Amino acid sequence: MLNNYVNSNKASTLYAMPSYPDNIELNKILAGDFAALEILLQGSFGDGGSLADSTRGSQSLTKEALNSYLSKLQTKKNKPIEATVMQLLKAVLPQDQYLEQKHALLLRFVDAIFKQLVKQADIDDSIIECLQGLHLPLAILALEDKTFLTSKNHPAHQLIDDVCEYSIGWYPDLGKAGERFFNEISTAINTIENIDGINAELIKEQQLKLRKFFEDDALRTKKLGERQCDTEAGKLKARQSEELAINYLNRCMKDTRLPEAVINFLHHHWLESLKLCHLNHGDESEEWASKKELTKNLIWSFKANKTDAEEQQKFDIIPLLNEQLRQALISVALHDEVDNVLSDIEQLHIAVLKGVMPERVDTPCLESVEAVDGAESDFTISLIDQILCYTEGQWMLYRDDSGQWTRCQLARKIEGINQLLFLNRQGVKIMAKGLGEVAFCLSQEIAKPIEACRAFTKAYHTILKQLKRKYQQNREAAA
Repeated sequence: MLNNYVNSNKASTLYAMPSYPDNIELNKILAGDFAALEILLQGSFGDGGSLADSTRGSQSLTKEALNSYLSKLQTKKNKPIEATVMQLLKAVLPQDQYLEQKHALLLRFVDAIFKQLVKQADIDDSIIECLQGLHLPLAILALEDKTFLTSKNHPAHQLIDDVCEYSIGWYPDLGKAGERFFNEISTAINTIENIDGINAELIKEQQLKLRKFFEDDALRTKKLGERQCDTEAGKLKARQSEELAINYLNRCMKDTRLPEAVINFLHHHWLESLKLCHLNHGDESEEWASKKELTKNLIWSFKANKTDAEEQQKFDIIPLLNEQLRQALISVALHDEVDNVLSDIEQLHIAVLKGVMPERVDTPCLESVEAVDGAESDFTISLIDQILCYTEGQWMLYRDDSGQWTRCQLARKIEGINQLLFLNRQGVKIMAKGLGEVAFCLSQEIAKPIEACRAFTKAYHTILKQLKRKYQQNREAAA
């Protein structure tokens, strides 16, 4: 509000009252109709002329004089970061000077867009603060370049949109590469701030230069992420295979008594064989089914006979069993060790076939590894559909155990193991969780999705829509 600029002793104030000639079509403004924009601004900022006090005996600022004030403000150090252009002008303009209404409306429009931009751009505060350096230069541009506020293709729009889009995953603790990223943005904005006679072409030059850097940097981080994804996916699949192999062995060996040599074999060499079989072939494979059958037969072969039929069955199975175990171990590259590994078991089987049951002990359970898949609960089920809609590239804020918030991106949905892998923009793993775990994190606000958007364009459109609603309200009230 600039009505305090005038001398309070002046008796009367003349306002340029708003008019509402027609319903405003925003598409016309977006197509470059500057006159329609001026009508919208005049009729929507409800107090109309109070933005530009025209008092008898006071002095109207020319556009050149206004630009001079704005340029001085631009070079002034230690400006309040969140101050609007109107607030900065209020602090420096003499009380006997005032803005022409058309200028005041444009500056207030720019202020509104930048205020909305802060709400719209879900990026680190350091980047937001850096972008505030464009506030005054673009206010100056708005007075000189009619296309700035009526063209979505203006390079100033594109530059800020690019910064907001490409920096969504940036935060200060990203090392030298992250520092370089921030410095590139800062350099481009500082260059624009120091331009004498700012115009679209000079902004375009910086926008294209910065876009090239962003694209090259995005390609670099994509390659880092792909390598990390392959590594982490391999680790997660191996862990899941180990988990399934351990659980299967524990189920088969529960409440059984076996010779110590057999227990050692099952818990070491055979566990490794089961892990690799599941990892290479999966749950539904014939190989996995065969390995499970071999496991059950080996354990059964050392159970005491209850019937003559069982004794006869062992005479049929044990000779085949030893060869099957040999082939299974050879298939997991234990060629050199296979004879030593199986020799004790073969001797024990010979004793069984002779009717002498070897000494047996209670079988301990293997310690389970940390489960790969997260548990699902009733209150997280509703969030799973939302998560299933996430595509690779979805950004999240994640709070770790220390309470630190980190920006991370869904880098890969790992097929077959129900896992989502999230990396930061340097390709470092931040979290790997199942659907249920991610849903739990969302429900507890440990994780929050970040909406990627071209923030300046969205802020610009949001303010235009708000102004149109206000224009319609004022127009109806004046009718």
